[in-house]
Amino acid sequence: MTDTKVMIDGVEVDAAAPIDRTFRDAWVLDANDIIALDPDKVRLKRTALIKAEAQNRILKLIGVDDLTMCIIKQLNANMRANELNDARHERALTEQEQIEAAMLRGLADKIKAVRAASDALEISSPEDYADNKHWPAGAYLDTSAMLKDAVGRTVPSFTLGVT
Repeated sequence: MTDTKVMIDGVEVDAAAPIDRTFRDAWVLDANDIIALDPDKVRLKRTALIKAEAQNRILKLIGVDDLTMCIIKQLNANMRANELNDARHERALTEQEQIEAAMLRGLADKIKAVRAASDALEISSPEDYADNKHWPAGAYLDTSAMLKDAVGRTVPSFTLGVT
């Protein structure tokens, strides 16, 4: 804590402010004019932090640095998955198409797992929400493991056809 003037609910006060400013928006003055944390505001802030953590993990999973490119890649992957689904109703998919479909399913499953973890963390709201123990293993798409699981063999290299 440091003694300083701080703004709380639009009022400047002399108070011992916490050094950690993460929950500054949750500061309130208690009956003794000491800064305390409003638990409801802390939960809202932590929920926003959890959502941001999930977004960062999805960005890493997709292999991009910004949200716009992440959305574009997910839209392209979804479009390709739909094309493959349509094709399988007309004919048998080629081996390469089966591999691609398995990779796209694996990508979708990993994104859903990150979102499910985020949903659970928003309810429990642990302080250590960013710790890997709360999130699905493997931040990146492990294509070799998925391909082996999907078609019973390992394909040496395959690039997901989305840009």
